[in-house]
Amino acid sequence: MSEDRETPDGATAGDSLLKPDESKDSVAEVDVSDSRVLAKPDSKVEVKYVNADSQNGDAKIDIENVNVKVFAGMGKEELMRFANDPFWVRTRWILFGLFWLLWLAMLVGAIAIIVLAPRCGKKAQWWERSPLYEVNVRSFKDGSRMADGIGDIQGMRSKLDYIKRDLGVDGVILSSIYPTGSDSSPESVTDFKAIHPNLGTLDEFKELIADMKAKDLRLVLDLVPNHSGKQHKWFQDSIKNISPYKDYYVWSAGKGTNQKNAPPNNWVSVTGGSAWEWNEERNQFYLHQFGTGQPDLNFHNPAVKEEFDGILKYWLGLGVSGFQLRKSAFLVEDDKLQDEKPDSHSRTTHDNYDFYNHKNTKYLYNTFKLVGHWRSLVNNASDENILLVKDEFPLLDFKHDGQPDKSTAAAGDLLQTPDFLQSIPSKIVVTDLSKSIQDAIARTPSHKPAWRLGSESNQRLASKFSSGVAEGLMMVTLLLPGTPIVYYGDEIGLKDINQDVNNRALGPMQWNSSSNAGFTSDAISPWLKGISPAVTNVEAELKAEHSTLKTFRDLVQIRKTMVAVTAGKTNITVLNATRTDGTLANNSILAYTRTKSGNPGVLVAMNPSREELNVDFGHIPGVANELTVHAVTTNFAHKDLQVKSKTQRDAVKLPAESGITFTFVYKGEED
Repeated sequence: MSEDRETPDGATAGDSLLKPDESKDSVAEVDVSDSRVLAKPDSKVEVKYVNADSQNGDAKIDIENVNVKVFAGMGKEELMRFANDPFWVRTRWILFGLFWLLWLAMLVGAIAIIVLAPRCGKKAQWWERSPLYEVNVRSFKDGSRMADGIGDIQGMRSKLDYIKRDLGVDGVILSSIYPTGSDSSPESVTDFKAIHPNLGTLDEFKELIADMKAKDLRLVLDLVPNHSGKQHKWFQDSIKNISPYKDYYVWSAGKGTNQKNAPPNNWVSVTGGSAWEWNEERNQFYLHQFGTGQPDLNFHNPAVKEEFDGILKYWLGLGVSGFQLRKSAFLVEDDKLQDEKPDSHSRTTHDNYDFYNHKNTKYLYNTFKLVGHWRSLVNNASDENILLVKDEFPLLDFKHDGQPDKSTAAAGDLLQTPDFLQSIPSKIVVTDLSKSIQDAIARTPSHKPAWRLGSESNQRLASKFSSGVAEGLMMVTLLLPGTPIVYYGDEIGLKDINQDVNNRALGPMQWNSSSNAGFTSDAISPWLKGISPAVTNVEAELKAEHSTLKTFRDLVQIRKTMVAVTAGKTNITVLNATRTDGTLANNSILAYTRTKSGNPGVLVAMNPSREELNVDFGHIPGVANELTVHAVTTNFAHKDLQVKSKTQRDAVKLPAESGITFTFVYKGEED
């Protein structure tokens, strides 16, 4: 310890610190018992009194050379005593075991969550989110510079904004665009890789595809692969036995000595009469399951299959998004040409198509395999491509060699019962309509069929039904599971024209109120007459506050934006209702819900009767007390039930021949 310095009063500095009460000016205290400061025996600690004149009795003290002893932990020997202690050994093993048990439990839990947690539903394809709009090019819009009264590709290009913006649809089915020579039938194709000159050029078609892609529209081409036209080069060379085309078609010698008068078997054409036609040059019969000008191709020949593989690849390469196959049920026939057996339920004569069961000419197993092959080809080009099959494939009860065969379910991306609404009588029975819808859903393996509202071969929707019923049926089909296919003009209530049965539904599209409805120049006669622009046209429908077209557009938006419609469950029911006089109207209302847990539900209802009815929707499971109106048919007269208004479920007034669509808060169980 350094020597203490004496203060003026004779005391040392240390004495001043240890006896603060003797200092008059300031006090400094050092607590040597403080365990935080430990001095080694040989260390030197210097305490300096810095300022005796500090204010408030404070003093600054410097303590120098203080060595702080830091805890260095246990030594090796001490540590080993604990390490070998039985208590700590057991503790370590217990903790080690608990660690791995917890780790294993977390692993099992993670796996359980992955396996048992509800899976995200498969994203709906574009053709499930939007209806397909089917256009007959000849009747849609004449867009050529020198108007000729025939719709064409340029006319299609000029109306793409209408399809995308005004209707809101994302896909178009284009009718047959292939050349047909002198034959007027669009199915008598002379070149499956070309454009009919009346409709445009290949360059114009490419421009159409480019325009559609720019607007996020997709194009599906109509195709009939079962037959070609007689003027096709393949058939002309086949007549002459020129290779490789001599076996591109189904040829056969006749029966008996006078083969010319005796066809190979009793097969009957769909149009009636023998399905065989004699050819003098080849001295054989050729098969035609349809008209004599449409010889059937021989798909038992691998070369023919390769030809059509190439045709599909050609159009896919140009940018189309798929194909609609028609009459594909007839692709493959019995290669032994065995006679058909009569249908035991038929009431017709032997020269009528319905007299036989057609097990040797229709829906053969190899037909399904061929269509399935084409589906794979189309899908391999892009997983967003579609193969639509417009045939009534009996998929769920098909048998191969006597055994059930479900592989045919892969025959197409989208299957349909042709012209679904055409099977419905003009006077609707609600229970029958409900059964037809449920049967169509059940028969399709995916439970998502195509719903065809109309076609070129049947009455138009607005001609077969009243305007209210036609619009109500459109509402019903647009929100069902699957894909609605809308025939051009049905969205404005276009009716049949005064033509023969084959052309009545091919009337030109009516765009405005001019004499030719904006389809072509007023100075030119349309290719088919019978336009009635004063009755209905697109321009008037767009200007009207409430119209069939606007209802259609509202329903399309519901389909595109509501998860319950594209991925939800469907519950179809028939409800009783009450007339205005209080009497009961049994089985009078068709209703269905589309529901998906965690999403708003959709309720669609239709009253096809000719009287106003009061309906209680509380009988339908999952329907909330409060309903919000989303769309109504144009004849909906009740002002308290207009779009965006709310109502209670237990007392809804439905006018005669009307339809309505609600949304509601769905609180059902997990799907």
